[in-house]
Amino acid sequence: MHDFKQLVFVGIDPHKYQHTAVMIDHWGEVFFELDFPNQPKGFEELLRTVNMHTPTGRIAIFGIEDTGGFGRPCAQWLTSEGLLVKGVNPVMSCSQRKRRPHKDKSDADDAAAVAKVVIAEFSTLPEVKKDDYYHALRQLVNRREQLVKTSTQCKNRLHKLLYEHYPEYKEFFSDSFGVTSLAFWHKYPHPSLLENIGPKRLGSFLQKHARNFSTSKAEHILSLVDKNQAMSIETEICISVIKQLVEQLQQLQTHIEEIEGLISGMLKQSDTHLNTLPGVGDITAASILSRVGPIERFSSASKLARHAGISPEENSSGRTTRQQRSKSGDRQLNAAIHRIALNQIGVCKNGTHRCPIAYEYYQRKISEGKTKLSALTCLKRRLCDIIYAMLRDKSNYIEPELKDEQELSVA
Repeated sequence: MHDFKQLVFVGIDPHKYQHTAVMIDHWGEVFFELDFPNQPKGFEELLRTVNMHTPTGRIAIFGIEDTGGFGRPCAQWLTSEGLLVKGVNPVMSCSQRKRRPHKDKSDADDAAAVAKVVIAEFSTLPEVKKDDYYHALRQLVNRREQLVKTSTQCKNRLHKLLYEHYPEYKEFFSDSFGVTSLAFWHKYPHPSLLENIGPKRLGSFLQKHARNFSTSKAEHILSLVDKNQAMSIETEICISVIKQLVEQLQQLQTHIEEIEGLISGMLKQSDTHLNTLPGVGDITAASILSRVGPIERFSSASKLARHAGISPEENSSGRTTRQQRSKSGDRQLNAAIHRIALNQIGVCKNGTHRCPIAYEYYQRKISEGKTKLSALTCLKRRLCDIIYAMLRDKSNYIEPELKDEQELSVA
């Protein structure tokens, strides 16, 4: 239990280029207002001002909005100085500001609202910790997502152009955008370029990019090609566009492989073992770690589930009790856990279930009368328990024996 008489509270409203800070005591008395640059020399100026105005014997507590964005540099700098920093949800500070009888809004008003939230919710607000590892991992995951999105856009564009020239192109290769196929599209973006190419010559070219590429496969490709298509100005431009798209895809695939290698290396530096959980690979494990951050932020699995937007929201009144699916929370973390759940109830090519214990739990919820979506949400909630326990205990996942009425657990 803290004696608020011995504390002063500094609320910080962060912006891209400068922040605004206001220091108050538990009665709301303002000690100072300060605008300072969003850079180390500005943080030093803030600390000097705080030390100058803090009464003897009192301790300054800091509250900052957006500790993962514009406010992160300041929050991390203050934490490295050994100061107590609380992360404040902007929704809470906005609600605090709206309690005022007038509608005036300024950066100083917002900073004061942040400080008042720290006073009112001191015991429940998360404490900001050093998160260099998680921030770096998040950058890698976000970068990979951007590269994959751009790659998908290139593939969609290339699909359209290839279909115009090679209507049967999907039968050429098992992967239309693999190393061998991209080399083919770059070399022969138009059927007329294959006019004087025979099976042996084509097979020899393709064998440079794929092992054991048979002449019969080359013959099959040539049999599906109309070499007599006429060239035109539009075709020449299309050929240039196809070559550029192929080169861009090749570069994107190289960058994605590099990023995935860095992600695997980062995971090895962690003492967590999320990739031992069925349905979790290195990319999904990195997505979860980067979004969760230090597990100490959450005192229970329920709080982690609420953070991920998996716990239902209550909307009750009088004798009517309602629960509805949450649309808030960290949607990227929610999506990662959703992918795990779908993977676990999926079926392998040999007809076996990827995770029998998860599939049994999912089917049991359906038999209880829940819809498939609600049953999947229940599985996601159980996965939150497992993920929380694995991160808290730094343990591997050990799948329990499948028994009647048994739920998922982590050893």
